[in-house]
Amino acid sequence: MILRTLHTTPVNLLTVLALLAGVVCAHAQLPVRTRHVQLLSNNNANYTALRSADGQTVNWSLIQPATVGTTGSLQLSTVSGSDAQLSWLAPGAAGYILGITAGIPAWVDPASYLTGSFWTLLGNTGTNPATNFVGTTDAQPLVIRTTNTERLRVNATGEL
Repeated sequence: MILRTLHTTPVNLLTVLALLAGVVCAHAQLPVRTRHVQLLSNNNANYTALRSADGQTVNWSLIQPATVGTTGSLQLSTVSGSDAQLSWLAPGAAGYILGITAGIPAWVDPASYLTGSFWTLLGNTGTNPATNFVGTTDAQPLVIRTTNTERLRVNATGEL
């Protein structure tokens, strides 16, 4: 469309005003800013979102694993400075518990925690009454309960 400056007709004037109104409206809009990334599923209906926290003040890198895990879950395994490393955590064996080994989540056999000093229901051996005892070390009474009702109290001074 060519606007002629020699003829000022109402149509040309209205055209110029309409163009100016469109330019003003276009510049009055704020840009749309997203704070998350959506990974769409293969049906384009469901997604997984990765969203940054409001008020984030530093840049962060999220590094994907080099290979795809077969089963299990994706875990955050290493944080170094502003980088976070993701890795795959396969399901643990039956009866295993999730523990931390060298700062990284790992499945652990609960029997491995039974090698320290503890009291067992089947009795104890090699105990020393000076260091192995049932009681308190903070001047608090020892309370024994059954059915969640206090049945016996040994005060810090030794009275029952």
